[in-house]
Amino acid sequence: MRGPLLAVLLLLFTNAARALVTLPDSSASIGTSKSVVATSDCEAVVGDLCFGWSVNAWGGATHQAGTSSSAIHGTNKASQWFSVTSKGSGDAHLYHPFTFAYGVTYQATLWMRAEAPATVQVTIRRDGGLYDDVAAKTVTLSGEWQPVSVKGIYPLRDGEGSVRVNTSTLGVKIHIGKFELETLSGNPLQAHLPGRAVNANFSGMLVNKLGVHSNWPPIATKVLRLWDTVTDWRSIETARDVWDFHRLDYYLSYAEANGAKVLLTLGQTPSWAAADPDASCVYDAGCSPPASNQDWRNYVRKVAQRYGRRIAFYEIWNEPDYKKFWRGTPEHMVELTRIAKEEIIAANPQAIIVSPSVTPTAGVSFLDRFLFLGGGQYIDALGYHNYYSITPETQLSFVQRLRFMTENYPGKSYQFWNTEGAPDCDHRSQDCKAFEPTDDDKLSSVTRALLIMAAQGVDHYSFYAWDINDLTFAPLSDASYRSLTTTGEAYNRVLGWLSNAVVRDAFGYQGVYVVRFSTGTAVWSDKDDVLAQIPAAWRHSNYKDVTGALRAIPANKRIRLTRKPVWLR
Repeated sequence: MRGPLLAVLLLLFTNAARALVTLPDSSASIGTSKSVVATSDCEAVVGDLCFGWSVNAWGGATHQAGTSSSAIHGTNKASQWFSVTSKGSGDAHLYHPFTFAYGVTYQATLWMRAEAPATVQVTIRRDGGLYDDVAAKTVTLSGEWQPVSVKGIYPLRDGEGSVRVNTSTLGVKIHIGKFELETLSGNPLQAHLPGRAVNANFSGMLVNKLGVHSNWPPIATKVLRLWDTVTDWRSIETARDVWDFHRLDYYLSYAEANGAKVLLTLGQTPSWAAADPDASCVYDAGCSPPASNQDWRNYVRKVAQRYGRRIAFYEIWNEPDYKKFWRGTPEHMVELTRIAKEEIIAANPQAIIVSPSVTPTAGVSFLDRFLFLGGGQYIDALGYHNYYSITPETQLSFVQRLRFMTENYPGKSYQFWNTEGAPDCDHRSQDCKAFEPTDDDKLSSVTRALLIMAAQGVDHYSFYAWDINDLTFAPLSDASYRSLTTTGEAYNRVLGWLSNAVVRDAFGYQGVYVVRFSTGTAVWSDKDDVLAQIPAAWRHSNYKDVTGALRAIPANKRIRLTRKPVWLR
């Protein structure tokens, strides 16, 4: 009996040594707060600038700046004014620097006016060579003072950033009065629209080597995204009105034989149609805008009419915020989107149009400009790409930054489609040469990511990719692209948890994350070996882990959590 007794005593001692996290019944118990961390109302002036403000100009851009004694929304304090006189090959921004904290939500509010109608964009941006957008809002200013607020979650790591003002209207004085930067704290994992079912099109995949193999992923794949599949514009229309559909036909038949819908990514521009045939792009001249919008219309019409309802989803362009994929303007992209919608809907009225899919680097400001210019009326979903590493709780904040941005444009709700993502070492925040992920890192990152996106109300997620295993540290397939890895089995198991599930609630509390569904409750910790007290009100009696092992919940309702989620039933 000494062995069993010793084991019991050791278990009791270990549980006592662990920190106990007593989980609340729901997210309603988690409060919110805000705190002002920076402010400026031009009480001090240094040269031509109010204290705290600076100018960043590059590429030959010229500007003017000064202070004005004009009243700021009912006060007698001075204001900062700023004018861009020419942009050259660059731009000029007025900016206020700040040291930001990783994963924290910030809101900047500026009181602004212009001496003539002017279009300005206010942004929060990561600086120091990692120019990631945090938040953006484009407005048209008049002579009346108005508050302009932007809100976003700071990415990657603690670091230097700034609140910035830029304008596309040359020669007009933009006045900035009181500036305030706040932190907003509260529930770190909020459920978007509780009571909403996980979208039936949630699970997507890219299969890029079809022909090298013919294997269908043994995963609950609902949507096949076609990108890097030799099915883009330059591959289909090799010269004006010379078409080659054999590869796209092949993929359509492959998807249909396996019961999946198709998401086709449009673009890239063929060299013969490019405004700049010598453009430096990822694929030939693919990033160049078309010289003629009629060529674009003919291409979209040909594809839409050929396939009709066989293609359910269209993505307008891949990563237009990255110059290697798009060297045109947001204005031109809006026009291409308008044309594409006309042609697609004429052939398939039920088609869903996904916006140009953007990246976390400059995607917020690009889509902000796209929506400001009216692009939202031509799309059904906002497309984006979000890779993540071993802390997806904060690395998957991009969708929330996009949601904050869409609050600037009320009147239409959008689906959110993460059309490309996977576990990946982020060289901007990690030392990837020294990074050696463990099996637990692989398993936990892919499974937590699925649950986080479901809680965030993400409508679709395409894993990149089934058959390119060197682009992710957690491949789902083995070397034959036929069978699932252990990570792939866990991924598929969690997709099963999400099937026919309705999101009820979600929250993070003391490092423990909870997503409550109509069919069960997913729970995990941001570190291993945490003891959690499960609320009795949840009425669960057992739980499964991501390997499928079933365990009973003890009478005291305490279970050990790790970074790998468990499913309470």
